[in-house]
Amino acid sequence: MDLQSYEEILIEILKKYNKKPYGWRVLISKDPSGFWDILFTNDDEGTWIAKLDTLFKANPTGLGVKLNEKIEIPKINDASYGFRPIPEPLIKNLTEEIQKSNLSLNEAVKKLIEELKFIQPKPIYEVQQSPITAIGPHHILKASVFSQKQKELNKVLNEHLRKILRKKYPWYNF
Repeated sequence: MDLQSYEEILIEILKKYNKKPYGWRVLISKDPSGFWDILFTNDDEGTWIAKLDTLFKANPTGLGVKLNEKIEIPKINDASYGFRPIPEPLIKNLTEEIQKSNLSLNEAVKKLIEELKFIQPKPIYEVQQSPITAIGPHHILKASVFSQKQKELNKVLNEHLRKILRKKYPWYNF
């Protein structure tokens, strides 16, 4: 098992994503210890699991590993994860529709999500030219551990993340 920092995992995944931006899934769950698990998966590129201290800061502390074997994940009938440029006419039309027909915010969001499903994910260098970009979808799961082998991996990742956090924040009890 080759543990990597969260940053190393992201760099590896983003390189692969930029070459082939379609077919990715991102599944997120909170484990019983309070840490967050993120599963990045693509049928052609593989699966990575990252364990983070939090999702709610710009630079979370984390680590992870690329899995050597395929794992069974829940089937999700949704658009694949990715970065999607939102065309300005789409925003303009949606804004006009909200103003003219008193479309509620919830209805507008649903409509925008439906429209986004028809926009294919793009490499990051392409969406950097777009004034507005949607990222997702991220799917929240109740648990990310699916097998005995994954339970063992989860335990190892928890232990390593606690060591990193104890070193980084010795005044906290991890």
